[in-house]
Amino acid sequence: FFCEHRGLRLLWEMAGQLDEAELQLEAAMRAREAEIEQQVDEPFVRRPGITGELIDMRPLLLKIKVAEREYAHLLENGLVVEAVHALIGRMALTRMHFGEGSERAIRAEVTVARAYLELRRLPRQALKHAESARATLKHGNRHAINPSGYALLEASVLWTLGAAQIAVARLPESKGKKGRKSRSSATTSSPASKTVGGAKTSRGSGANSSTGRRSTTTGGGGGGGAADGPTPADKLLAKARKHLTAAGKACAEHAKHPAAPELTIQVHVSTAALHRCLREHNPAATHLRLALAALEKHPSPPPDQEQLGSDLRRELAEVEASLGDHGAAVDLLGEALGQAEAAHGPHSPELAEHLLRIARARMAADDDAAAEAPLSRAVRLLEGGLGADPAVLKDQLICGVNDDVPYLREWLDAVDEATKLQIRLGEYRPALESLKLVAPIRAELFGPKSAEAAQTEYLHGNVLLALEKVEPAVKRIARAREMWVAAYSTKHRKVAEADALLASIKADEAARGRKKKTGPARAFK
Repeated sequence: FFCEHRGLRLLWEMAGQLDEAELQLEAAMRAREAEIEQQVDEPFVRRPGITGELIDMRPLLLKIKVAEREYAHLLENGLVVEAVHALIGRMALTRMHFGEGSERAIRAEVTVARAYLELRRLPRQALKHAESARATLKHGNRHAINPSGYALLEASVLWTLGAAQIAVARLPESKGKKGRKSRSSATTSSPASKTVGGAKTSRGSGANSSTGRRSTTTGGGGGGGAADGPTPADKLLAKARKHLTAAGKACAEHAKHPAAPELTIQVHVSTAALHRCLREHNPAATHLRLALAALEKHPSPPPDQEQLGSDLRRELAEVEASLGDHGAAVDLLGEALGQAEAAHGPHSPELAEHLLRIARARMAADDDAAAEAPLSRAVRLLEGGLGADPAVLKDQLICGVNDDVPYLREWLDAVDEATKLQIRLGEYRPALESLKLVAPIRAELFGPKSAEAAQTEYLHGNVLLALEKVEPAVKRIARAREMWVAAYSTKHRKVAEADALLASIKADEAARGRKKKTGPARAFK
């Protein structure tokens, strides 16, 4: 079948009609795949081989379709590891059937790289497969693909490679081990490497200066200065910038290709992630807006358009908050909430995350009263998703009756946010009641000395401090600090937060002769 149609393709090429050849071949492929699809569910018999072992004698294309269906089924049931293994098997079958350097084999490996990156959160494995796909593309049969299709395939590979490099650069081990600066580095380094290397460069010039926003400085992926040389993270981010720029250029040049709109959105999102990694907030906001604009203009919107638009607005809100524009952040989060309501319904627990973000943005803007309504609604929605009253649930967990409760972690986080707000508003008694409810649940779920249990201890200490019960407050805060040190390290931000609060209490007590404070410390300003 394929020999026949490849021969027809060569005839069309000889006649100088490559586009017609591509159309004919694609039509023949779709017809063959539709025929194969009907055989996926048919029973088959394994035949004995030379050694007597039973062998699956189905055509390779049929096995590829079976692997695709198996992947979808496993993913739907939450079996992520098994689903990725199914994709790897599909990649091997695709290579055998279509050829090592074929377009479909390259796309199959790109899919595996994205699965490692997005599903399993293993960026190093994703980077390995993305680099392999790029090498295959570089040394494959370029003439077997039409120019527009090749450019978009290359853009897809470069986008996946850039996204994987950004994810690897964020790993803790990539941020250390600064390289030595050579004598000639000061004069030979390119402008791009200087930007990525962590030098403090003003961002108030050019297009960004007209926005009137606060200028930001480049932080560098690894946090090292240029004098110490680039870290592994800096080098990865420099490569990611190059790859994403090339992918974006290819999408712009071939905008009419059916694959271009979706790939354009993905490139803008990854480029925004790159700028956020470098603490370049203005360019990050620009690329997220471009991604939103591309989504709205998409000629055939994806099925998850509402969810994707909601996620983009949520990311843009985070960037706006980083720039100090909390009003714009709240507006964007409100739009994201509206899209999430359209996708999930007004009573879905999935809305809680959006409501929590709105509440945090309003608290960051010192509008505590306005944060109360979305926070209360988030807690109510998550309580509805628990399937039982929290007080009953606590007894069930302690007795080991109900170990798998949906939305339980999300509900605990929402109660923490509500407790912080109650402390800020001076509602100490309700805050204590909430903490008494969640403390045994956290201890049973995560362990009595876990970092999660330490969070409850720390909040309890803050409430006691607000009630001017200094001695028990200090004991609880110090206990939370010890638990965080055991779970993380002395350099963790939670430990630093507890140290700062304990030092503040000690200074206040020393200044007032260890008398009761007239104005208690407020840790959540």
